[in-house]
This record gives sequence, structure tokens and C-alpha cells, in this order.
Amino acid sequence: MRLPLSWSEGACGFRPDAATLLAWLREAGADARSGGADAIEVDLDSGPAHLASLDGLATELRSRAGLPPRPAPRLPAGPALRIEIADGLSARVAAIALTEPDGIRLPAPHTRLLVDAGIEVTGTVADLLRYVELETGQPVGAVDARLVSAGVLRLRPATPSEAAAAGRTPHGAPRLPAGSPLLASGDRPLALPCRREQPAPVPPLGREVLLFAWWLAPRAMRAAGAAYGPEAADGDIATRLTRGLHPAACDLSVARAAELAAGGAPGAVTAVGAGGRAEPAPRTWLVHTDELRHAVDPGLSAGRIADLLRTVGVRVEAAPDGALWLTAPPSRPDLDRVAMVAAEIARVHGHHAVPARLPPPVRPPAPAVDLALRRTVRDAAVRAGLYEVITPVLTQAPRAAPSHAREAGSAAPAIEVRGRAGMRNLLLRDSLLPGVLKVAARSLRHTGAAHHFEIGAVPISTRPGAERWRFTAVLGGPLAPSSLNDPAPRLAAFADLLALLHVLGSATERGEPELAPAGHPAFDASASFAVRLGGREVGWAGRIAAKPAEHSEATGAVLFGADLDLGALRELPLSRRAVRLPERLPLPAFNVTVVTPEETSAADVLGLVAEAGGTTQQLVRVKDLGQGERIGSGLLSLTVRAEFCWDGGGGLRAERRRRRETVLSAVRARGWEGL
Repeated sequence: MRLPLSWSEGACGFRPDAATLLAWLREAGADARSGGADAIEVDLDSGPAHLASLDGLATELRSRAGLPPRPAPRLPAGPALRIEIADGLSARVAAIALTEPDGIRLPAPHTRLLVDAGIEVTGTVADLLRYVELETGQPVGAVDARLVSAGVLRLRPATPSEAAAAGRTPHGAPRLPAGSPLLASGDRPLALPCRREQPAPVPPLGREVLLFAWWLAPRAMRAAGAAYGPEAADGDIATRLTRGLHPAACDLSVARAAELAAGGAPGAVTAVGAGGRAEPAPRTWLVHTDELRHAVDPGLSAGRIADLLRTVGVRVEAAPDGALWLTAPPSRPDLDRVAMVAAEIARVHGHHAVPARLPPPVRPPAPAVDLALRRTVRDAAVRAGLYEVITPVLTQAPRAAPSHAREAGSAAPAIEVRGRAGMRNLLLRDSLLPGVLKVAARSLRHTGAAHHFEIGAVPISTRPGAERWRFTAVLGGPLAPSSLNDPAPRLAAFADLLALLHVLGSATERGEPELAPAGHPAFDASASFAVRLGGREVGWAGRIAAKPAEHSEATGAVLFGADLDLGALRELPLSRRAVRLPERLPLPAFNVTVVTPEETSAADVLGLVAEAGGTTQQLVRVKDLGQGERIGSGLLSLTVRAEFCWDGGGGLRAERRRRRETVLSAVRARGWEGL
């Protein structure tokens, strides 16, 4: 449609030039183009849902200019008109009955807008309906108010007899499909929501007029359009009703129609009412301004963010720590999360004003310390040669033997599970040890060995989340299968269990475990120990007692077990092991023997060897000293070892030979004998 620039003065409160108006609307997503020096062309049906009406365009332009939305009209006071909605219909209807002796018409300024937009003007109430539909996006209908009986309107499905009596259109589609929404008063059909052709049209110069608007759930609107046939979908079905209008939109459109009718002539309200699905409750949520600045513009202040949101109808209230409480209007169901609010701020602030930046870094998820610890313990146990098992959380009750898995002195009662017949007499496990022992017993019977562990949660109360993660291991039988090389492999001993504890302490970086003698009902009194790490008790270890082994059907088997509390293990500080640096590699060296008179100083010999051998005197030392008849009277033999730094060029053996020959030549030049 064609919009003159003068329209923005009344609707927006200011008059921008055509270039600015086009830039703002195009940036918002509207299908707008130039319509001359003093007008623009806008297609209301092809843009976003919130720009499908003149009021939506005005709200967008006012927000760009930093102005709040215009106050919404309200239904005037008057005698009550009762509106009923049939069961099963998700709908709302608002209506108002007006009386005007000279007829109800659209005021002249708004009529000129229709003329400028190229819409045919009839001078009747139809002009009012057409203008309100353009302004609010909500179709409005009108019927003769004298047809309303007893002040009651009812929206109900059309009956088969009413559908048959309505007949068909020239295109062959039903005028009133059975089950489609029908607005009636008593037994008289008054209006067909979703159609412009009405069974009881208003007279062209109506003096007593009932203005009404309806809202149907989007699914019902689409079903009604399909029932009327494809030729009705473009002309009669208000497709924009499925694109974001809310139930209160019909109240606003009827109130606006009544406001325009009262502005054109001093009419009287004879009845007014609304009923059906209520306006949705406002949605309020907390948003931190740091998140919005991070997504849009780090330079935006909290006050500027609040002002931008208020221009689109969002109610903003300050919250502690720089946060904002936001309440979105019902007409903006899309503003439901931080990303959509940030996009709205960028749209109103102007995409050209948003600084060009690299995408914000993705914050890595917080490390799951408990999960990482369980994985570390599991990997260490598997590398030690154990097999992981999973045992049931529920155990049979009453037990054949008292609980042997609880820590000594624990008086906590067992947690019972009550349910259907097949789930009666069950208890939640209080330890992993009974289940692992039963698996170990079966493994001993079938394979002759048992090397198993389990990592699982043990409930400590009926409160959700009240549980402790534990590690339980059981060792028994030979450590390896028999073979030709080892026909009788060694059986698992307590030393193997202790080695497993050392592996776990090293893998989790919690230090070396210490064992302190302490009694536990699951372990033999002569071999029961408390496991300590960093001076804190984290579990138990020892040889399985006879009664638990008998209860698990492992009578006579020698089994060793350990039970660690992973929660206590997690709370321990890390114990970093000192890293021992490797020893320095020895430098390459050569040996030389020098025979000199006894009065010659050893320092002179060492200095000569260092100078001739191309090294420092600190790397030259006496390795051996000899005197006697074999060497000669008055002579002294010094065996010297000379180390040297070498860059790796050439062969090392050739380099030793070269340096040694150089030293021997220097020794002979001094008059000494060199070997």
C-alpha cells in the first residue's frame, strides 16, 4: 500500500524524510520501497509479523527514534454484552454496539489516508472496518445491532442444517462448512469469522451497528481456511491472524474502532463486552546486562539498554548486581530468551551502530571433577587387570545375613522400597561389596579366578541426590591363566591388593596410601585395615571374612577386597610428585700418560694438557700416579683424563685421537715423555 509521509506525523509523532524512513523499515525487515517524493510503498503481508499493520510500523519507527509505543486504546464503558464461547473452541470475541442517527462513518483525516493508499472509499461503515484492519492488523466485522437478542452473542460450530441452508459459492466451495466457527445470537447466525461475506450484513448507512472482532488459535484458523476452500484462502481468510496476534488483539481493534467512530460523530455505546480465551499472562525473567553487552555492544550502558527495550513495549525494572527484570508484552511472544532480546536491542539500536567484532568466544563447560575422578579410577583399575561389573541397586529382603557392608558402628536403617507385587520386600543397597562378591563367587566357580571392580552410587537417605560414589574391588584366584611356561600361576595375595591401592593413589595424584589396623564387619579381624590418604580415612581393605564369603556362595575361597569412598577421595588435595631430572650425560674424554721429573708440578702438567687439548683446566684431572723402578729413578708418571665439549661435527673417535695426538706433541716439545 502507498503511505504518505504525513502519516508518520500523527502515528509516530515526527516526520522523517523518505530516505530515513525507507532505511529504518528495510533494516527492520519490511518490504518497503520509494513511492515518490512524499510517499513510500509498503507491503504489509510480506514482512515480519510485527510489521503487518500500520500500528506495527509506527511502533517500529517510534522505537528507532527513542520514543515509547502509543498508549493502547481501551473498550469504553457501557451496558454489558454477554459473549459465550462453545466448549472446545480456543477463541475470543470482543464486540461493541453503537448508535448514531446519521450513520457511522470514518473520520475525514483517516479517510484521506485510505484515498492516498489507493483504497476505494464508500462513505459507509465499511471504510471504518477497512481502516481499523490496516491499522491494527486485526479484521473487524459489523452487523446490524438490532439482530442481537437478549444481549447475548455466542461463538459456536455451525450445525449441518445451517451448512446445508447456506449453499455454495460460485466456485463450488461451501459458504458455511459444518463445524466451522459461527457467531450467532439465539438461533440467528450473524457473522462468519474468517470470511468477509456475512449472512447478516450491516446496512450501508447503518445507524445501529454491532462492531466485533475475533481471535482463533492458529491451528483453528488454518482448519477453517481449509474448510472454506482454496479460493477463499487469499481473500476471506485473515492469514495474518496466524502470524503472532494474541487474544487481546480483538479487544484493541474493537476499542480503536469505537474510538474512531466516537471521533467522527457523537455516537452512543449501547452494549460492550468481550469473552473467551484471556490474554496470556505477562512473562517476566531476569537478564544480566553483561550478557546483552557481550552479544550486542560492550559500550552500551544499562540505562541505554533499558531505554531501547522500553521503546518496544518491554517493561524494565532494575535488579541487584546489574541485572534487569524484563516483562514482554503479549504481542511479542518471540522475546522469550536472551538471544532474542539481544537481537531486538541490536535492531532498535541500529545494525549499522553495532561495532564489527569477532564472534564472542564460546565458554568451555565447567570441568566435571567427580566424573573425571571416576574415569581416572576406572582406567587405572582396568590397566591393573581388573574387570568392571555393574550390580543391581535393589537387593532382596529380608537378607540371609545381616548387613556386612556398612561401616562399623553405623546404625542407619536400611531403605525399603514399596511398590507393586513384583517389587515388594526390596531394599536399596547400602554398599557395593555384596554385589561384587556375588559376581566374584560366580567367576570363581566358572573360571577359577576373580578380579572385579565396580564404581557406583550408594544411597544414604531417601532424599533425592543423597548418595555417595564408591569404588569396590575383589581379588581372588590365580593372577594369570595356566600355561606351559607357568602351569601353576601365583594366587592373588594381599600384596596385590596393596599394589592396586598404590596404583589408584598414583593415578588420582592423592599420594601413597597408608594402612592402619581397624575392624570392619566385612573383613577378617586379623587382616582388616583402614585406608588413609593424606592422613584422612577414605575406605577399607583387607581379607574378606568367612561370613560374607559364605553369604555370597564363595565358601572357603580366599578373597581380598577394598572399598573406597570417592567423595572423600575427591576432597583431598592433589599430591604432586617431585620430578627427578635425568642425570647429565658424561662429556667425551681422552686419556694421556705423562712422565716428568719429580720436581715438575702436577698443575703444570694439567695446564699443558688443557691448553693443548682445547678444553678448560676444570675438566682435566689426575686419574692415576706412579713412581718406582719401573718408571725410573727421579721420574713421576701422571695419567690424566681430559673431558672436552664437542658440537658433534665429525666422528667422536677421530676427535679424541686428534686431541690426544696434539697433547702428546706438546708434551714431547716440553721435553717430557708421553704415552
